[in-house]
Amino acid sequence: MTDNPRAAGPLDALLPPVGGPADAGLVLAVESGLGLLNLRVDPAAVWPLDGAPPAANRFVAGDDVTAAWLGPDEFLVITALDQLAATADRLAGALAGHHAGVTEVSDHLTVIRLSGPRARWVLAKGCALDLHPRVFEPGDCAQTLFERAGITLLQRDAAPTYHLLVRRSFAAYLWAWLVEAHQEGGLRLEGGSQPPVGRRASRPPAGRRRFHPGSPDHRWSPAFYRLRYRRFSASSRAGFCRIVSSAGGRPRRPA
Repeated sequence: MTDNPRAAGPLDALLPPVGGPADAGLVLAVESGLGLLNLRVDPAAVWPLDGAPPAANRFVAGDDVTAAWLGPDEFLVITALDQLAATADRLAGALAGHHAGVTEVSDHLTVIRLSGPRARWVLAKGCALDLHPRVFEPGDCAQTLFERAGITLLQRDAAPTYHLLVRRSFAAYLWAWLVEAHQEGGLRLEGGSQPPVGRRASRPPAGRRRFHPGSPDHRWSPAFYRLRYRRFSASSRAGFCRIVSSAGGRPRRPA
């Protein structure tokens, strides 16, 4: 368990100053004050938290702990960062003598909060989940791919407000995608991320594109991925890739 109350996050160098229009369609924030624990346990044998375990693809939010279902014997426990050590000790004590495990994953995942009237629309652009209010409602959670990045999605309320949990190594790419996805509809950035501890966050000089070619962060930008896709498509049209027809038979070159 880490003793550092605020380790440097993967998005610290990318976060611009907070602010934006009051009527923005999308509101983004990084939830840096949350602690995360992976809980492996058979809930039919023992459940170390108050109340009943969450049903499949649901989460249960208590006063200080949220438990989200990830699988038949796997759950994600979310709590305040300053309560993380106490929560882990409480789980370990309740699970003593049982075949179970508790692992901290706070540094493995980044939590991005999305809210606003267009939050559902933006999420639907990047993943194949049916997010209609009749299908995906407050208290639901799901694991899926969002623009080729694996995520866990929780709907916190009917506003709607979502928590999107993504692996740390994909956080910068996904943040850049979300920022670009709704520029035309108004974007507001809210606080939630603190200055990094132990190192300085380098920001691009004023007036320069955040993801200019050749910069260390350019490889995470959606523009970079679109460029790679165009290059692949061009090489395919030039005949460097052979394609097998859907009807079977011999490989053919693209027209």
